[in-house]
Amino acid sequence: MSVAIPNVPTRMGRRRGILASRKGRVGFAILLALIAIAVFAPLIAPHDPNSIDASRILAGPDCSASRSGCTPAITAGGWTP
Repeated sequence: MSVAIPNVPTRMGRRRGILASRKGRVGFAILLALIAIAVFAPLIAPHDPNSIDASRILAGPDCSASRSGCTPAITAGGWTP
């Protein structure tokens, strides 16, 4: 007595099927890009996002670190030094 085994795709067969289609390759590339961004996140944004000085949020720019001082900015009224 023989038992018929259904044609179940193996893991490699499913991978080949996903990567064989164009949508599968695009999705896989997006997934790899997201993983790469997550791995290299400390190099992309090295500063601590939680180290914000809340008391200086509305303060003007700090020009002491600049050699030439602050550069003029364009506003609705024209140039402001």
